[in-house]
Amino acid sequence: MHFLRWRLKKIGRWPPEIAVSSWSFRHEFKRERGLDILGFPRFVKERLGITNLELLINNFPSEDESFFQEVRRSLDAVGAKAVCLAINNDFTLVGEELEREILHASALVRKAAILGVPLVRVNPGFREPGQPAETARGVTSALRQLAEVASQHGVRLAVENQGFFGMRPENMLQVLDAVARPAWVGACVDFGNFFPEDRNSTRAMRLCAWATHVHAKSYAFDAEGNETSIRYLDWIAALKRAGYRGYLSVEYEGPLDTDEMECVGKTIRLIKHCLQQVG
Repeated sequence: MHFLRWRLKKIGRWPPEIAVSSWSFRHEFKRERGLDILGFPRFVKERLGITNLELLINNFPSEDESFFQEVRRSLDAVGAKAVCLAINNDFTLVGEELEREILHASALVRKAAILGVPLVRVNPGFREPGQPAETARGVTSALRQLAEVASQHGVRLAVENQGFFGMRPENMLQVLDAVARPAWVGACVDFGNFFPEDRNSTRAMRLCAWATHVHAKSYAFDAEGNETSIRYLDWIAALKRAGYRGYLSVEYEGPLDTDEMECVGKTIRLIKHCLQQVG
């Protein structure tokens, strides 16, 4: 166990490798006769030359173990790997609802081992906290319980800054510090998932110290190829200062009428440019 903890802390290197999230093609997944999760590994490899993938549970038509095994075979067939499984959960719930969320998340963490992923992305939750301190205690307790399951399967948890509670950097930092399981619980830092006053702020970039996974979010680009609302160079510099050693997972989130493949390509080029600038 001690060796496993050491190994998990050392995953990755700088500069980080680029991955692509299935969320980047969410419109393509919804189209009739569009993309499906079994075809996603080949689709990304052939069109973008990338084999590091983040898989979103929303794109799984089934949560049966047999389907997870099918997904694993589709990855292996093209020499791709899943670097993260992103699940849906809400730890801002209370009582029996929260217990059901923890049980469901625990089951998915166990099944994630079938995919060979080192990380599972989890959410703090989505309800607006009427009492932030009480919400923080509930989220912290749930993450501690899930961390016990994750540690048994050699999977780390990456808590994303999203939902009303998680979009505040101070809430994320409070919970991560309180969970106190740095070998197993870190942050999935999403460049875009902050309230406007926090996006690109020093407060938000403090999360980089906890980062075990990163969503390189993009919405729109200017004529020079820069993201119009996210200071990519500042974020990537902050990750380097923090000693980040994970993946940069492209998560394009533009409107329906845009070309998702083109915009994912723009995001990849922007990441590469910033990595070269940062060194």
